[in-house]
Amino acid sequence: MRSDYLPGHTLKTIYFGGGTPSLLDERQITLLTDGIHRCFQVSEDAEISIEANPGDIDAQKLHAWRTAGINRLSLGVQSFDDSMLHALGRRHDAQTARQAICMAQAAGFGNISIDLIYGIHGQSIGQWRSDIQQAIRTGTQHISAYNLSYEEGTQLMRQLQSGEIVPPDDECCNRMYDLLCDELLKAGMEHYEISNFARPGYRSQHNSGYWTGRAYLGIGPSAHSYDGSSRQWNISSLTDYCNAIEQKRLPCEHETLTRTDHINERIMLGLRTAEGISMQTFLSDFGPEAWSRLTANAAKHIERRLLHADDTHIRATREGIRLLNIITSDLMFE
Repeated sequence: MRSDYLPGHTLKTIYFGGGTPSLLDERQITLLTDGIHRCFQVSEDAEISIEANPGDIDAQKLHAWRTAGINRLSLGVQSFDDSMLHALGRRHDAQTARQAICMAQAAGFGNISIDLIYGIHGQSIGQWRSDIQQAIRTGTQHISAYNLSYEEGTQLMRQLQSGEIVPPDDECCNRMYDLLCDELLKAGMEHYEISNFARPGYRSQHNSGYWTGRAYLGIGPSAHSYDGSSRQWNISSLTDYCNAIEQKRLPCEHETLTRTDHINERIMLGLRTAEGISMQTFLSDFGPEAWSRLTANAAKHIERRLLHADDTHIRATREGIRLLNIITSDLMFE
């Protein structure tokens, strides 16, 4: 039903995620990968990723994923500290996480990413340093690290609101972020996006597509799609989504982006990356008047060394990254 959404495009990346696809059995994963290849032209060297919980990993699944063409694994490790995993309510322990990484490497996965979380209630700088060092020692090619956020309706949010847990303050989280950047850069990893670090040649091609404005198709409840001019998002209800598909209806809403929307997205996404906002591309897409307006708005942040500008790009500095929401809001076009 969606095979004509990206006409003329060859799929360069496929990503199974946004949930826990590692719960699917080998037959289901094969059905999905076969279906994708049947409906779309897929590049021979496509990056095909799957998100997995460490506790779901076993040799049989890893072999089936490799056979199905999956060549990149994203493991939700979160921490190598059992007390932190307990605080997050995770169902795996640190030893399971280490074993999952080793099993994946032994199964032939040469492109593995692990997720880490900092800013956890009760987490010390020493514990976070240990997590970073253990992550480096695993030898994985990619590390994503996120400051813990509290979502409405979750157990963590209820604990926060009741005062049962107290997160680290902003100063502590900033120290943790600085430590993360310093240690991973020292270990030879590229800091190519606010929360993402990769060994040379191993940046996430899929996520980079979002940050650089490439077209993409999202399948499943709540999934978003973008064709270069408009955005679609599927309804969130699993039951309603399935019922609509069975009735041959596409259960989605959409919006057409204005020129101002495109400019603001370019600013917001560009400043998240190490490359920043390219003057050449911005001028080509939006013209000299828009570039002049952007540079004028950015001037005070450049003066405060929150942004850095040269002859080709505008980038966020380390200090600017901490205040990026404020800076981005200040640069938005109306």
